[in-house]
Amino acid sequence: MRHIIMIVDDNTNLLDMFKDIFKLAIMRFPDSEVELLTFLSPIEALYYYENNCNDIGVVISDYQMPKMLGSAFYNILSLVDPDLKFILLTGLYRDFDVHDRSNLIGIYHKPLDGTFDFVSDLIKMLEEG
Repeated sequence: MRHIIMIVDDNTNLLDMFKDIFKLAIMRFPDSEVELLTFLSPIEALYYYENNCNDIGVVISDYQMPKMLGSAFYNILSLVDPDLKFILLTGLYRDFDVHDRSNLIGIYHKPLDGTFDFVSDLIKMLEEG
């Protein structure tokens, strides 16, 4: 089974950084089938997720995005998939309006310190099931 890390953020620089770090981190796992998919739009990501949720191991989403907040994106995805694993990234320091936190792995604040270790840990988690 392949596992996808899906990242949704309207900031292309952040997505490019994750792509570069993922390329380095995946080298620690030479037989890995983990892939990285990035989306600038939560609407596009939602459509993709609805059709491919069995292949997606974890979703990472920004909180502050045009057209849909990360908390709303999480709420919709958790209704679509009860096995969802979700990480919310934010530059804000406040509570978030999520209806059920059972699928929320965590809320991480930007800038994300230790991004390489963060991505490596996600790959390891998906590899181990």
